[in-house]
Amino acid sequence: MATGQERRQHLFKAYAAQLTAIGHAYADFPKIEDTFLCPFCCQTFGQDALDAPPRLTVEHCIPESLGGTTGTSTLICAGCNNRMGASVDAHLSRKYEADAFLTGTSAKTKRVTVEMGRGRARADMKVTAGERTHVTVTFDRDHSQPQEFDEAMRALEEGMKKPEGFKWKFDVNMGYKPKQTRVALLRIGFLMMFRQFGYPYVLDSNLAQVREQLLNPESDVITGPVEISLPSVPPRVNVVGIVQQPVELQSFVVVVRLKSGSRALHKAIFMPGLDGCPDVYAALQAAQQTSKSLNTTLTTFTHDPKYISDPKYITLPDQLWRGFNTNASGDKQSHAQE
Repeated sequence: MATGQERRQHLFKAYAAQLTAIGHAYADFPKIEDTFLCPFCCQTFGQDALDAPPRLTVEHCIPESLGGTTGTSTLICAGCNNRMGASVDAHLSRKYEADAFLTGTSAKTKRVTVEMGRGRARADMKVTAGERTHVTVTFDRDHSQPQEFDEAMRALEEGMKKPEGFKWKFDVNMGYKPKQTRVALLRIGFLMMFRQFGYPYVLDSNLAQVREQLLNPESDVITGPVEISLPSVPPRVNVVGIVQQPVELQSFVVVVRLKSGSRALHKAIFMPGLDGCPDVYAALQAAQQTSKSLNTTLTTFTHDPKYISDPKYITLPDQLWRGFNTNASGDKQSHAQE
């Protein structure tokens, strides 16, 4: 198995060769030799960036915390890795943990604040899935304000005597920001596309919006959804493809398998197409606002390292986008999301 240094050197050589080939093929592109360009910040690095301490790092496209391995990894600069890595990815992990808790598929409890009547009480909550979802709440007087706790217990006792029952609400910090989970998914998609196609895709002008969002994770550059959950296990995972139907959602797509605890989550992350195609994220948001199920047909492609290192593949993303008229094989998949 290759060491981290060997993997960095291998990836550097492949991406540097692709940059050189692009410079030779296009008159308006700089003539660059023996150089790596970070796909996020677009800063250039020479061979010395591989020396210790390395300024270029091997990055898991899918975070290790979500089941990613070195098998799906690429190269980025250490600065972008430090700025955009674990701090963003952690929000996505916590979101899936929160989803499992709320649906009763997690064995964990959550610390909550319960409000009843004019009282408040600290408690531990457990949600259990079944024919009927069951919620267990264990109140904790020792960590509550005594007067507020007594008021809450009084409201609970009185409510249990009423035929209509009682009203209560709980407050729980799930530990994630929805905006950051969207950025984390975009980051997975962007890195997987860079691993698949390299610079011919990530330097396309249609990726400017995605790059701006990734470099500014607290901003609202992209406000709508960027992915859909696949209701069944796709035939191939951790692959890149193209959405063919519906027409308004035609785009590149990254199909991934994410692990959260004992669960496997299958997602289709939408990535912009080429040639000035419409905003796929606005179209996806509009599609999900309807009550209809979302049916998608997509074609996924094999991954081959030569797509980066061999100069003859520098037009591959454009060829695939224009009609799949390349030697890359593709498998069609159809999915329906309720």
